[in-house]
Amino acid sequence: MMPYIWKDAFGIKWLDIHSYGAMAVVALLMSTWLISRESRKAGYDPDRMFNLAVLLFVVGLVGARLLYVIVNWSRYRDAPAADVFKLWEGGLVWYGGILAAVPFALLYLAKRRMPIWGATDVLYIGCIFGLAFARWGCLLAGCCYGQPCDLPWAISYHNADSVVVREIGEAAAQHLHPTPIYASLLAFTITGILIWLQRRKRFDGQVFAVGLGLYAIGRFLIEFIRGDRARGFVDVSGQTAVSTSQMIGIAVFAFAVLIYALLSRRARRQAAASEQG
Repeated sequence: MMPYIWKDAFGIKWLDIHSYGAMAVVALLMSTWLISRESRKAGYDPDRMFNLAVLLFVVGLVGARLLYVIVNWSRYRDAPAADVFKLWEGGLVWYGGILAAVPFALLYLAKRRMPIWGATDVLYIGCIFGLAFARWGCLLAGCCYGQPCDLPWAISYHNADSVVVREIGEAAAQHLHPTPIYASLLAFTITGILIWLQRRKRFDGQVFAVGLGLYAIGRFLIEFIRGDRARGFVDVSGQTAVSTSQMIGIAVFAFAVLIYALLSRRARRQAAASEQG
């Protein structure tokens, strides 16, 4: 695809503008815009929510990179330390960002006495919206690529700077599933569903729980047609292996169901107490 928007910018050889990084900036802008908009509609201070969203972007980025490095430790163990920071080559695991950002957000909101679950609903809508744009960075960089297929919308990679070409060579020229596009469409779809649900939710936290569950299911299915090995695998039966993201996705889905059940029960109890009072 197009790993660089501008290579050797301004004639400076080391100054490259990477598509992956550019789309990360776009993702941040779109995410914070939607969070600010939804915050106003929900009655929250948009400035405080914006500031939290920027913090979550940084925390999530660190978490996403850290999990990728952990999963691929054999690659980084003997590599130069600088390789850990080469985000423009791909190498972020969304679930790593979630695992870092969610506890941070909950602690931040609690410390500032903000409505935890209501604000989390808004934040998650913005985060999943930003992910929809970030996945186009994956497509341009050539990471998170799919397995071979003969579908009419299959894509191939020919740019020598693409991650997929460096990893599998000439095989990248064959037709592959455009899994980054699938992931982007998944995120856009979930965003639409959550915005619709936000206007109709029965309790705070419902949007967050539903969003986590939907993404876990969608990501679990997409993993079956991913072609890159860098995401890591876990042997579950000696003959069957699932990706790291699938294993985490199972736990995330269980967590989403638990949160939904607990918050729904609390909302019913509060409604009953209010009626009795």
